[in-house]
Amino acid sequence: MDWELAKTNQPPKEIEPLRQEYVSMLYDVIKADYIKDYKVKVEFEDGHSGIVDFAPYVQKGGVFDQFSDLSFFKRFSVSEALGTIVWDDQIDVAPETLYEKCEPYASTDG
Repeated sequence: MDWELAKTNQPPKEIEPLRQEYVSMLYDVIKADYIKDYKVKVEFEDGHSGIVDFAPYVQKGGVFDQFSDLSFFKRFSVSEALGTIVWDDQIDVAPETLYEKCEPYASTDG
């Protein structure tokens, strides 16, 4: 124990520094366009862009129950304050989640 070492004026044991394998960078959404069904083309501030399919959120329930109304789903906007897509300033998905779920855009997507 380091306490026992300290009582005898010995230096503490050296430990290896923590290693962070993955550094998560947070990038804000700067643009979002409806494509079709529950697919939205999303562009991030670092230039990364692609398609996010929100269809799985319809099955999640809770606040996402409103997504079953496609006309409601289409009424999203980009919140500069939150850096993500929002619906009626009540529903949002974290930008890091969108970044992770973003798939490359293909011209056949819409």
